Amino acid sequence: MQLPLHPICNEHFCVSGDVSIAPTATIAPGVLLQADPGSRLVIAADVCIGMGSVVHAHQGMLEVASGATLGAGVLVIGGQIGANACIGARSTLWNVEIAPDQLVAADTLMGERGRQMSIADGSQSSFSPPVATPIAPPAIEPQPIESQAETAITPPTVTDPILQNPPLGASPIYGKAALNRLMGSLFPYREMLNGSPPNAEDSDST
Repeated sequence: MQLPLHPICNEHFCVSGDVSIAPTATIAPGVLLQADPGSRLVIAADVCIGMGSVVHAHQGMLEVASGATLGAGVLVIGGQIGANACIGARSTLWNVEIAPDQLVAADTLMGERGRQMSIADGSQSSFSPPVATPIAPPAIEPQPIESQAETAITPPTVTDPILQNPPLGASPIYGKAALNRLMGSLFPYREMLNGSPPNAEDSDST
């Protein structure tokens, strides 16, 4: 003969408010069973509640019927859990009535999925965060671009007559005329750089 399961010691889970637990219910450590003022929570016979689950009676009576199984980490707020129903781990049920023998897969979210805020006139509307207005960047004034005529470099003015009128058929030699005059004044009998004697014209005339 198989003996019925006995509940774990009350030191392993927390009970708050008007909560009724059947002697044959099995409750794992870390479970929170809570009933708000004016509400009542009933855990029927042979119910199994997994570790870390929260069963919260809110605005009325919440009954977990006989033979129901709640996996680990389940959150139940209000509603009803039918007999022999199985709620998968980490599921959230908000004011939902689960039929007898119904199976709810793990990580399921059922019931109310958002909250509404009341407006001053008593109506309700969903809350929407304010939309930030984009700020345009400051305008940058274009800087004037100097024309190429203003930035062009003016070539130097040529004042040397030899550079202004270079001899034909030969590249100009800078300073040759001045050097010839200096050499002629210092050395009157020395031949000039072009190979002609300094008084060539006078000798030809004689």
